Amino acid sequence: DFSFVGGSPANVLVPASGSRQVVIAFNSSEAGKTATLEINYGIGNTLTVILTSGDVPTATLNGATTLPPACAGKTVLIQFYAQGTTNLVYSENAVIDNAGSFSVSGAPTGVFDVFVKTTGYLRKGLLAQNLSAGVNNLNFGVLLAGDINDDNVINGVDLSALIAAYNTQPGDPNYNAAANFDCSPGIDGIDLSALIGNYNLQGDNPGN
Repeated sequence: DFSFVGGSPANVLVPASGSRQVVIAFNSSEAGKTATLEINYGIGNTLTVILTSGDVPTATLNGATTLPPACAGKTVLIQFYAQGTTNLVYSENAVIDNAGSFSVSGAPTGVFDVFVKTTGYLRKGLLAQNLSAGVNNLNFGVLLAGDINDDNVINGVDLSALIAAYNTQPGDPNYNAAANFDCSPGIDGIDLSALIGNYNLQGDNPGN
């Protein structure tokens, strides 16, 4: 896309001894993109200009959460929303380590509401985060366990799902990995207690 940054782009005649300055920006979300701009001047004269987009600055997000060390390898979804809206700008999956940390690169720069979500846990958001080019560190704190069906609410549906999978282990017919909040060998009283402790809670949502 082309946009006029300055000057006057009006389609008018300019005296032979005069001049008109127009500053044009070539907008691209990727570096190395080219576009052709043709400028007609005089009678039958055309000037062709090749514009190339430069490097697009990106942000690296180093995130931290409080999840059990046994959950290392669990996938988390990171989402950037335009501040105060439900307009999703960027989304990426990452894998947490045994400290609950993760990293994503190539994210856009600017001010965003940033959310993190993983299976079995409520979504957690940090509002109005100013992400600049380079490394940015965000601590999302404790994620709340109990959202087995991933609808961002902990209620009777989740409790019923946990009860159906209670005392099961991977490989058992009724095992449900989303109910194994502490990533232990099986679904037990620790998982049930975590769900009951967070019962009727709702996770963060964009636009709120």
